[in-house]
Amino acid sequence: MMFKTKLLLLHCIIIINLSSFSQFEIKFKIKGANNSEIYLGHHYGNERILIDTIRTNKKGKAVYKGNTELKKGIYLAVVPNHYYFEFLVADSKRFSLQTNVEDFVYNMKTKGCKENLIFNNYQRFMMSQFKKRKNLETRRKQNINNMDSLILIEEESEKIFQQNEAGWKEILTTNSGTFFSKIIMAMVEVEIPENISSTRDSALINEYYQKHFFDNIDFSENGLLNSSIYFKRIYSYFTGYYTMHPDSIIEGARFLLNKLEDYPVFREYTGNFILDFQEHTGNMSMEKVFMEIAGEFYLTEKIQTDSLNNLYIREKLIRNVPNQYGSIGKNLVLESTSGEYFSLHQVNADFTILLFYEPDCGFCKTEVPAINKLYQKYQKSGIEVYAVNTNTDKEEWINYIEENDLNWINTWDSDNISNYQYLYFVDITPTIYLLNKNKEIIGKKVNSRYLENFFRNYYGY
Repeated sequence: MMFKTKLLLLHCIIIINLSSFSQFEIKFKIKGANNSEIYLGHHYGNERILIDTIRTNKKGKAVYKGNTELKKGIYLAVVPNHYYFEFLVADSKRFSLQTNVEDFVYNMKTKGCKENLIFNNYQRFMMSQFKKRKNLETRRKQNINNMDSLILIEEESEKIFQQNEAGWKEILTTNSGTFFSKIIMAMVEVEIPENISSTRDSALINEYYQKHFFDNIDFSENGLLNSSIYFKRIYSYFTGYYTMHPDSIIEGARFLLNKLEDYPVFREYTGNFILDFQEHTGNMSMEKVFMEIAGEFYLTEKIQTDSLNNLYIREKLIRNVPNQYGSIGKNLVLESTSGEYFSLHQVNADFTILLFYEPDCGFCKTEVPAINKLYQKYQKSGIEVYAVNTNTDKEEWINYIEENDLNWINTWDSDNISNYQYLYFVDITPTIYLLNKNKEIIGKKVNSRYLENFFRNYYGY
């Protein structure tokens, strides 16, 4: 019985010790940040993700620890009123950082993580190089008309660049295989083979970059995503080596996503980047990028993403299929106030404004008069308005037309027999499209200001 009791006590002690053992522990000592709230986070592409907060004691000390996984990446400690400093989370998850708010980088001392020591030395070196470049820029402005001085400045600038490259190579040579060496390597530009660069053929050189731009990135290291490096590289890839035309972007996107077939985490991030990138170009024709990439990689589940993102992408695909930019708008044959039916496709005009509105919607009260003003100005030049009332009150609609002197094509579909809400994704009013003479969609979900600028540029008045 005594033997069994001892075994039971030993078992309890082991369980207690294991349960109190944290997977990571980072100790901070920040002089000048006593009794302060410290915000901890990490980079993720062009974003900074807050993960937790800690509070320092009266000596500026605090500990961040936990039993969950702490992913590799470049992390931040934000000190109120003193900006932030960065540190690495690599293989070692138990280390200490000591610094001073007067200068986080130059006062940094690290223990327990060699890579943070290397990272800090790198930060000091790059800050020193930045000061040199800034000084050169000041001298360049001061000597803008002195050619001899400008030549010397350019030589010094090239020297700084060479020093940077030498510093990077030293890190790569002496720290091969470490997480930080992978970070540095990801920033190194690929070298063009001499047999290609010597041709001075810009198209051939550009094609080489397209195929080999990411050769220095280790896609098996997911921690690189917890930095801004891959975001900057992928942004440079599409803006630097592809034209801002949907077919060109689709070509680059398809190549890169297929390249990442064996790296699902990078593949998902890259796919999401591409869908977001096309949306923020300000070019409506880029919608084709979304339709192609979402259909080929997301609907087929070649890219695995979370359920909410997947649902959003599927719904967006469905609602954009019948009204994709550049496609011929679906025909509508709707009833007018007199009971006569009008076909959208039979409207004879260089441009047709397809306007979905209702008399009592707040924004319609400013947009409809603005469009009517454009109609009166450009009707004789070749524009027409095909207006669809989405309200079911016919009397109110007719009164609204008369009160606002709307002499364009006025129609309605009180029972939505035409299914216009789906065909043109009329989720709000007003919803406005612009069609050309062939009834191709050349403006989607636009407003009166967009139409005004378009017609002014096209007609010249």
